[in-house]
Amino acid sequence: KQMKSGLINNILLIDDFRISIETISAMLEDEGYKVVGVQTPESALEILVIQSFDLILVDFLMPKKNGVQFAKEIKAMEPFKKIPIIIFSAKNDSVFIENAYNVGVDGWISKPFTLDKLNFYLKKLNLLNNEQETNSNS
Repeated sequence: KQMKSGLINNILLIDDFRISIETISAMLEDEGYKVVGVQTPESALEILVIQSFDLILVDFLMPKKNGVQFAKEIKAMEPFKKIPIIIFSAKNDSVFIENAYNVGVDGWISKPFTLDKLNFYLKKLNLLNNEQETNSNS
């Protein structure tokens, strides 16, 4: 597979369900992204320290800390605060979504997670690679 040489190459994916990680990772890897999937915000923090990422995708509902709380922490940390964070969730309560944007989250994807929904935000954030735009209709 040809690797992307674009603005987004490495994605950190956080979801407490392993099956979700596997499904979403496969979808993204087919598009040429490199994905590291972890099941807890704690593991995510550990890996952020040693590896750099261009995008963080995080599930909203997780046992100890939800995606918004995690995003708030990341956005408060100097080395990581510029990394775009997109939350995905089966919950689409406007209060949660508003809280997410207030702490600096860059997007909210309602499940089921699809590439189209992700690309919508990447486009909005000017992070879509040019060749993706041209191929999006194929």
